[in-house]
Formats: sequence, structure tokens, C-alpha cells
Amino acid sequence: MAEKQTAAGEETPGRLPYTARLRPCGMLKTRTFTSGAVSVLFVAWFFTRPEPESTLYGLLAALVLGLAVAWEYSRSHINLHVTKDGITPYQGGFLPRAAIPAADFRSVHLRTLSHERVRPVIRRYGVRPNATALAAEPSELRAVPGSKLRTTGKEMDDATLYVTKPGTLVEVVGHSGRVYLFSPENPEEMAAALVEVIRANR
Repeated sequence: MAEKQTAAGEETPGRLPYTARLRPCGMLKTRTFTSGAVSVLFVAWFFTRPEPESTLYGLLAALVLGLAVAWEYSRSHINLHVTKDGITPYQGGFLPRAAIPAADFRSVHLRTLSHERVRPVIRRYGVRPNATALAAEPSELRAVPGSKLRTTGKEMDDATLYVTKPGTLVEVVGHSGRVYLFSPENPEEMAAALVEVIRANR
């Protein structure tokens, strides 16, 4: 684990490695619950049928629909493991996705998006490794200690999105011109951890 010096010269644990957690907004929770409820009713309908093969069809439907609901759930419950090498997302908390390399990280800041701003900025919630995002308005941005407030200067940015709810988000500006946008439960803590990542890769 990384170490840093206090004013008294004592060593204290750094923020790395750090795990940030993404959890869904009310809309995503409702969508997952509704999908599950409809799936249960659909499967139950098969088991009420008198035909002998209905039980088999019901079991197959339960398997397929159960996997679909589980996949929907996993896409809105994500752990982001932050190390000096970058960020590794774990979908559903256990399924690793492609790592985001720290070598591209240039700066990090906080960005606030209201529910009304989500649609014009990112169009929809979810996991989208290759997307676009509307550039931030100055009123949406807040600097974090240890990192300069930077933008790409473009109206529309290439983006990697892990956004499951509105509010205070963490936005990383990359050397490549790509932005990385996350909606962790503790954005200030994740931003501080990313400041350490950027410093470690200078």
C-alpha cells in the first residue's frame, strides 16, 4: 500500500489501492424490480398450463429471464478497483471488465449533473466504454486538491461512462482527449485516490 509523510514525519497509509462502489439510482432500481416481477409472472404462467411440456418451458424461461435480470442488476452494481496502474471495473462486484490505464489520466475534478442534465450530457445511465458526452459547463465543475481544473475544449467528448445516478460525479480528463465519468458513492474519496494515481504516473 502506498505511504505518505505527515507533518510530524510519521508514515500513514495512502489511499491506494482504493475501491469505489457504484450503485443505481431509483429509476434503475425500479427497472430491475419491474423486469424481475414481470419475469416471475411469465414463468408462473407456464406452470399453470395443463400441457405436459409447459413445465419444461417454464424452467427454460426461468433460466433465461433469471440470467437477463441478473445481467441488468450487475450493470448497475459496479466496483471500481483503483491502483497506481489504473482502474479495473468489476461488474456486479465480481466480473472484471477491461482495465482503464492510468497512463492516459491527465487530471481529475468533480462534476455535478442534475437528473435533468443526464439525458443531454450522456443520454442514458449505464456502462458504456465507448460513448460520447457533452462537455461540462463551468458551473458543473469543482476542482479537487492536487489537480488542476482542465477540460478538453471540445463541445462533445469521446467518453468512457460508468454512470448509474445523477449528482456529484468524478470526471477524469485523459491525455488522449477522452474523458472518463464515474458516479461513485463517495466521489470526493475516489477523486483523491485518482490524484495519487496521476502523481504516481508523472
